[in-house]
Amino acid sequence: MDRTPKQMWKSMTRGLLSLGATLLILATSGLPAAAGETVAVTAASWKLESSVLRIEGTSTKPDAVILVRNADTGALLGSAAVRADGKWLLKLRDPAAVPARLSAELGSQCVECDVIGAVASR
Repeated sequence: MDRTPKQMWKSMTRGLLSLGATLLILATSGLPAAAGETVAVTAASWKLESSVLRIEGTSTKPDAVILVRNADTGALLGSAAVRADGKWLLKLRDPAAVPARLSAELGSQCVECDVIGAVASR
């Protein structure tokens, strides 16, 4: 049975997610963070079926605002407020572009990660 490219992509994406792929998070800022100020991305994924880009993470600074950017272009994708429990979430429906890599910023702290399910533009 022949499968369409979209069906093959969905199958491949599900396979990657089922492996429990771990995101590599790299500190990219050479500037020191303020005391007690940390940010992490715990998951970043693109769902083709629902056209949703979902980014979630943690921070040690409740009520802070996390800026999420395309790591390659620096374009701002959106922002998320850190909840009292230290977690934050940004969901973007039908974004104009889906980056293969993104960054999350809190003050001088910056981390980068790959977006699971995104296709790298060439």
